[in-house]
Amino acid sequence: MKINPKTMTIVLVAMCLALIGASCINSNDPVEFWKPYLVKKYSYHSDKYEGNSYDHIRDAYLEKRFNSMIQEPNEYQSAYLILAKELCDNLDLSNADELRPRAERFIQDRYVNNQSYYGRDLSNEIIANIKSHPELYVENICKIIGSMTEYRAELSKHITAKKVEKESEGGYNRYNVLYSIDDENFVIVCITDKGDGMSEIQFVSNERSINTILDQWSYIING
Repeated sequence: MKINPKTMTIVLVAMCLALIGASCINSNDPVEFWKPYLVKKYSYHSDKYEGNSYDHIRDAYLEKRFNSMIQEPNEYQSAYLILAKELCDNLDLSNADELRPRAERFIQDRYVNNQSYYGRDLSNEIIANIKSHPELYVENICKIIGSMTEYRAELSKHITAKKVEKESEGGYNRYNVLYSIDDENFVIVCITDKGDGMSEIQFVSNERSINTILDQWSYIING
């Protein structure tokens, strides 16, 4: 397959500018582990969802859970959902730490200690109530989100590893992976399995065009 010189340049530049991230939790399958992280990192304006892809996935999941718990929420109960969405916006998905400690830090830092907070759609009365009863808000936020395992699984439904090429380099297994996010956005990464459940990811390229990403994949794999 002939590769357009422009495409080759894009690939080479992307590889030179690639960023490195490391996981810090046990994962027997690094190709699966990084899926939720990539869905959030490569959020895009979706034609299918008529808006931001990650926002849609997050909102649909959280609102469904919230509505199954409370049919006619009052202002204070509605605040739980707002905060759950805000926390999900700020979750670091490069690890799979438990949700509750993250929720506790989120409420403590942003609202109780006044370090910073968005406060979107929250009245002064609600913010005062959060400061007075932080554990109540942590508990209800966690109920809405469920758990990190559940939330990560929901995000993973929207991404598929279309192509995986495994190789060994310096005693480590490496995986070149082409992911598809809802068949609207495409990502190429290189994942190195460091053993003991640890892995590193290198971001190579992302494209909205399947033809462009396949050309790039062919060039990376075949040279």
